[in-house]
Amino acid sequence: MRLHLSWADQPHFLLKDTVAQIHLDPPFPEWWASGTGRSVPPVSRTPTGAVFEVPAGTPMRLEVRVTPSAGRLTGPVGLEVVQLLRLTGQGAPVYDGHAVGRTVVGLQPTNAGQDVVPGRKPVVVPEGGPAQVFTGPHPLLTAGPRPASLRVAADFVDITGLWWDLHHRPTLRGNLPRSDPAFSQWQFNSWYLDPECAGEPTRLRVLASTWGVPLLWFAALPPTAMAPLPAHTRIGGAVFFRPVNSAYPYASGSEKGLTDPLHGLAGMDHLAHYLLQGRNRKQAPRIKYYTPYDTLLLDHLRRLKEDGRTPGRPSERMRGLPVALEHQLARSAARLREADDSEQRVLFLPWPAARGIDGAYDNAMRAGLAGHITQALALLWSSGALGGRGQPLSLRGITPLAFRGGPAEPLRVDPLLWIAGYSRGGEAADKAVGNNATGVARLISVDDGRIDRYRDGLVRAATSAARTGRRLRAFVVKSPATGPVPQALLDALTRAGADVTLLPRGDYDAFWARPLQGSPWQRYVLADWDDQNEVSEDMAEEARTAARDKTYENQYDAMRHMLAVVGGQVFDTEPQNPGSVGFLEECFGP
Repeated sequence: MRLHLSWADQPHFLLKDTVAQIHLDPPFPEWWASGTGRSVPPVSRTPTGAVFEVPAGTPMRLEVRVTPSAGRLTGPVGLEVVQLLRLTGQGAPVYDGHAVGRTVVGLQPTNAGQDVVPGRKPVVVPEGGPAQVFTGPHPLLTAGPRPASLRVAADFVDITGLWWDLHHRPTLRGNLPRSDPAFSQWQFNSWYLDPECAGEPTRLRVLASTWGVPLLWFAALPPTAMAPLPAHTRIGGAVFFRPVNSAYPYASGSEKGLTDPLHGLAGMDHLAHYLLQGRNRKQAPRIKYYTPYDTLLLDHLRRLKEDGRTPGRPSERMRGLPVALEHQLARSAARLREADDSEQRVLFLPWPAARGIDGAYDNAMRAGLAGHITQALALLWSSGALGGRGQPLSLRGITPLAFRGGPAEPLRVDPLLWIAGYSRGGEAADKAVGNNATGVARLISVDDGRIDRYRDGLVRAATSAARTGRRLRAFVVKSPATGPVPQALLDALTRAGADVTLLPRGDYDAFWARPLQGSPWQRYVLADWDDQNEVSEDMAEEARTAARDKTYENQYDAMRHMLAVVGGQVFDTEPQNPGSVGFLEECFGP
């Protein structure tokens, strides 16, 4: 009988060296041991699949491995399926068990001399210990459309180890303004890996898409999702579309999209901006090596002397604050774990490949996104990134059991997506929701000035949810910087059955009106200017300048826009305090 195995519909550079093997009659009980059993060579092989001649009813071990490579470097295995199965006389697969290995991201110190910034390089290594073995089919393996056919879901490949090998470089110390030619010596921005910046690289996976634009996706895992989880915990995906105005173009159809040196500098700069929690006033002095850019790593605006003068206006200091996605995700995940219906969300950041919405996110906004994210979750689980050792994953209604030493209850994949977007990234989120109307559980819109243009698709998602007996949850964070509150849209969503939350709550105008009277988060950010008149006079001057020059961006509008994603309404002393709750933490919470 001929067994047809496929892993793609079209050739892809990441899948060109896919290894597919079949071994008959593997020895029991350790049938999963590589190299055992009788090897069956493929009858034919293409870039997207292979055909094997196998006898019906005979146990066989199927092994499929994808090892990503680019720029003369080869990374660790990025996708692996090890499956014990038989074929019936009619070609139907009988899945007897599957085995998975666990890997972890470790950190190697990179103190390589007095001229180099101390840091860490992430490396992917096996966790060790016995193989994890489960009943039933591997979550990345399904029956094909015809008898005696199998399909490996290779929508994503884990390239974490390859990514760091390609781009990690020692970062030179020294004050290197961008106008200084010495800045060109920087090939890698180490902020995310600097221990003093408190990034979480052991909880970050880098994935590459084989199904379209964009090629790169970062997956941030909350710490609670990487530990043993309560029975029946749901594991789902949350996709966050960042703005595209700062994106840099890179290729999505060739290995140049992986090797592009811009990833190491601009890419790591942007990654730090979105993932890191800004350093507070006590932590700020420990950021030693990046003057004058250390201000980009703080959770407040610092009043400093520059070129022998002290800025008299707060607006001269206004720069983007770190968004703290890792911090906010971890705090919301801890509350999700303890909720009555326990769940965890992995945050996926598609990395924009251009500065226009369509070129940046193309395929990520199309129908079918939920299926791709489900494959990404299965991939992360199969590498040991989700749940505890020996904790099975339930997918497509199939509940596997651990052969030995695992929790009794599996994790459950939630196929419904959370889709979020900030600023111009909100436009991509709106399109994705409309194109995946039946597969969305939550919309998170953060200061999206164009959201009302996509009313029909958003209402369609709310209506689709209501028809299945559930309610779309819609969180809309809004500041005056992107226009008035889209009240007509919020009302339409409510009529369609959505559960709508507008943030900030209460007196919207009072919250945003005056930085030192409305939001305490704003007061914290501007605390270096404790003279209220100084801030008021600066606001008036900004308004006059904007009135004279229609192309001028009022810096207080920019600050409000920034605080819609960085800040929050509940504030206690400083942002890292457990009593402070950011808008994103609230949106990603129970």
